[in-house]
Amino acid sequence: MSRLLPLLFVIALLLQAASVGAPVPKEIKKPLAYFPDKVGAKWVYDLDGKEETETVTAVKKEDESILVTVHKVEESGRETDRVTKVTESGLFIVSGLAVKHPPSHVLKLPHKAGSTWKTWTGAWLIGKSEY
Repeated sequence: MSRLLPLLFVIALLLQAASVGAPVPKEIKKPLAYFPDKVGAKWVYDLDGKEETETVTAVKKEDESILVTVHKVEESGRETDRVTKVTESGLFIVSGLAVKHPPSHVLKLPHKAGSTWKTWTGAWLIGKSEY
């Protein structure tokens, strides 16, 4: 029995080494999503005691991207829907004014500290249009 223990230990080490180096098949790789992509995901904001919620209501795969519809209920009771396109190059707002104008590129990926990009911010320009 004492001879068998070292042999089992060596076999276990070899199996572990073989499994660590195996690449993940391309069809299994999921791009990093910097945005919730499950129906029902919910954000709840407290705005000085008033609640505002955003809930993912639809998710649609389109080519190499994911379209995520988010339903927002503002603290005033106003309800709106927004569609965000999630891609490997970033997050884009593709609903509302983006139907007539270029989509707003709200997050550039992959993230690099200090990076900037230009985006369309709409008719209500607040601050800079370069982030």
